[in-house]
This record gives sequence, C-alpha cells and structure tokens, in this order.
Amino acid sequence: MLLAGKEITADAPDRICHQGLARTFQLNAAFDSMSLRDNVRLAAQFGRRARRCPGCGFHARRRGRRSGAGLRGADPRRATLAGQAPVIDRKLLMIASALATDPKILLMDEPVGGLTHAETDVIMDCVRRLKARGVTIILIEHVMRFLVGLSERVMILHHGEKIFEGPPGGLVEDATVVDVYLGAGASERLRGHLNGGAA
Repeated sequence: MLLAGKEITADAPDRICHQGLARTFQLNAAFDSMSLRDNVRLAAQFGRRARRCPGCGFHARRRGRRSGAGLRGADPRRATLAGQAPVIDRKLLMIASALATDPKILLMDEPVGGLTHAETDVIMDCVRRLKARGVTIILIEHVMRFLVGLSERVMILHHGEKIFEGPPGGLVEDATVVDVYLGAGASERLRGHLNGGAA
C-alpha cells in the first residue's frame, strides 16, 4: 500500500499514523477508564509524531487541543468516562481521537452503525465539516442515506466482487445493485433522497 507515494504496507501502526493516516473502528474502541477528554489528549500526545521520552503528563498544547468532532469547549461530556458514555459519544470520541493525530486521510469503518436517525445526522454533519477542512475520508457503511449523502464516489462489493463504482446517483440506475443490494422499495427511497426528498 502506498501513502503519498511511499510504501507503508510493512510499517507499524504508529508509524503509519505519524505519516498522516488515521482510522476509526466498527466497534467502539477507547480507554474506558479514562475520560473522553483524556482519550483525545492521549491521541494528540502520541499520534502526531514519534516520542523518544513519552513522559507522564500531557503537553500543554495537547491539553487545549480542539477535536472538531463535537467534544470541545466547555461541554460537560468531556469529563465522562469513555466506558460510561452513550454510543453516539463513543463514536464521536473515535473521530475526535483520530483527528487529534492530524491526519491527511481518515478511514472510517461503519461510523453510524447502531445509531438512531438523529444521531446519524450528527455524524453526517461532523463528516461534512471534516471534508470542508480538507481531510480525505474513505468509509465503509451500510446505511445508504449516510453513504449517498456524503460520498463523491461509491464502490459496492458483493461477496468480495465489485458490482458498482461511480457517483452515488448511479446506484439506483444500476440493475445489479438494485437486484442484490437495494431491492425495489429501497431503490425508490434512495432515489427520493438523492432528489432532495425525505430519507
């Protein structure tokens, strides 16, 4: 695998992170006994560059770091232990922690899995803000409303075989995608969403 023309396939995860590639996970991943705030601080402390002498505290610049993922300012949620936070906040935490490493590319694995319609909208807004900041985002997702509402290009796989690649609007016109993935009813709902209707 190449990142900015450089081979990174055999690199350790921390080295890959330091080169500008970050990710979120399908299942919520965090240090549950630490606060949401300190999880983000930890990512900022170790995720940006290799540290010869890690130390026991957070650097002052890391303590004030804003994540841009909905967990900032005077928000009282920041002091909540990650293990006690609701699912939406744990999803936002993973995004905030990834952003704290200052990535050029962010990989997201099912970022809205298990979320309500309204919570999905929160993550959609967050992803739009990241895109506006110039972060390249590659995501895997099964919630079609989320996928087509954010993507410039979509790839659909079925049993490991690519059955579609192109702009989101082409999904509802592709007979194979409709047949094996969407179904007629979902296809019409998706068409309505693409045309600006209710999802």
